[in-house]
Amino acid sequence: MKRWTLFIITDLTTCGGTWKYSSVPTICANEDLNFNGILDTSPFEDTNGNGQLTPGNIAVAAPGNVVTDAAGRATFAIQYGEQFAPWVTVRITARASVAGTESRQSILYDLVGSAPDFTAETPPAGVTSPFGSSTSCTNSN
Repeated sequence: MKRWTLFIITDLTTCGGTWKYSSVPTICANEDLNFNGILDTSPFEDTNGNGQLTPGNIAVAAPGNVVTDAAGRATFAIQYGEQFAPWVTVRITARASVAGTESRQSILYDLVGSAPDFTAETPPAGVTSPFGSSTSCTNSN
């Protein structure tokens, strides 16, 4: 799973005991234009000039391969550091092959944090976006 779709730049603030975005968030596209996990110079992918792909490979599906049950369902987990919630939306793509026929389906999934972390008095991990707090996607601050 390497198809990150977007990331958010802003801070969180507390409001009535719940942590919320402190301003209208800036939403930036994944810098990895060809989704190969490598910082390429052609096409130029380092939009914010920080020397790395943003958001990078910050989540993983575990296990990476699953076998469906009789109903065609399988279970997996998305694992990521808590500092990335609620700052990234990922694209989860399932691929299946049955009797030589292949299919693919994708959904967008917002990385979420634990509810108690966002209702506590103390700031949650990642109270500031790990991708900066600028209002421009070309600025790494």
